[in-house]
Amino acid sequence: MEFKLEPDNLNAPDEELLEDLLKAANKIGKKSVKMREYDRLGRFSSGTIARRFNGWNHALETAGLSIEFHSKVSDDELISDIKRVAQDVAPQKMTMKIYDEKGKYSSQTVIERFGWNNALTMLKLKVSLRINITEKELFQNLESVWVTLGRVPRRRDMVRPVSEFSERPYLNKYGAWRKSLEAFVEYINSDSSDESKQEDYVNQTYLAGNNKASFRHKTKRDISGRLKVQVLIRDGNKCRLCGVVVTGENIHFDHIKPWSKGGETVIENLQVLCAEHNLAKGNFYDEG
Repeated sequence: MEFKLEPDNLNAPDEELLEDLLKAANKIGKKSVKMREYDRLGRFSSGTIARRFNGWNHALETAGLSIEFHSKVSDDELISDIKRVAQDVAPQKMTMKIYDEKGKYSSQTVIERFGWNNALTMLKLKVSLRINITEKELFQNLESVWVTLGRVPRRRDMVRPVSEFSERPYLNKYGAWRKSLEAFVEYINSDSSDESKQEDYVNQTYLAGNNKASFRHKTKRDISGRLKVQVLIRDGNKCRLCGVVVTGENIHFDHIKPWSKGGETVIENLQVLCAEHNLAKGNFYDEG
């Protein structure tokens, strides 16, 4: 079975992008909207819009919205605002995400003026120096986020405590968020991603009243994170029995034919259920 992402928004008409940009501005009651505000409220991504219209400000102008200029802000004003935000969020580690949420300007303005880590160094703030994150770690993190959310992660989802890493390491490695997701799905679809397979059969005895049944399993009982992602890509985050959307702790991954009755931990024998229906189902299985 091959797992694919839904089509991206690269071919969405200009008019549709601009209409959604206006909707986001109306939601916050402003005549302008920042990239971080749009990423929180919009249907598409600020990056998609900026690329389509040769810059965010040009997109705002085309949509008939106002442009916020930060080019004239002084170095002292920028540094002072970073310091203010750092003091407000202490003892948290200062990040671009935090500054974009709480700062007067934007992390992009800081990057263009000083470089993000250089600005933090000037203020004697902690600098994140880890640059050797492996591809396996990136995929494992994305796998965890996907399972936690029950859907395809967006860039704005990559924050603690849901995600160990921000979207930045993915963008540095793959160039774009969409390409990061495509690389992850390719990894999920590869033969090496199936951790549930074992070389040796597992003997398991099932007791039901006076009856005893013995099964020889080819797979482990525990469902790997990769298999969970495969199920979510296939079925979405909806309970197979009632159709309710499930997220977080309400996502239950169920063996259709219970493992205790010989069912294997393979994609064809797995489904998403809500907590209520998973508990109600228990070990029931209709052999007929």
